[in-house]
Amino acid sequence: MIGEVNQALRGWSGYFHYRNCSKVLGRVKTHAEERMRTQLRRRHKLQSRAQGYIRFSNAHLYDHLGLF
Repeated sequence: MIGEVNQALRGWSGYFHYRNCSKVLGRVKTHAEERMRTQLRRRHKLQSRAQGYIRFSNAHLYDHLGLF
């Protein structure tokens, strides 16, 4: 799943690379983090959103799972 998400994120990154669109890329990055965290929360049967943030922090998503 991470491989497919990374491929899509690289595509968006290439699309927005032509202009200075850091605000848009930030939104795409935030959305990808939220969706990934939601999927992991469902897979691990965590009840609350806060538990997802604690267990799957941004550092965990990028360092351990390899999100782009």
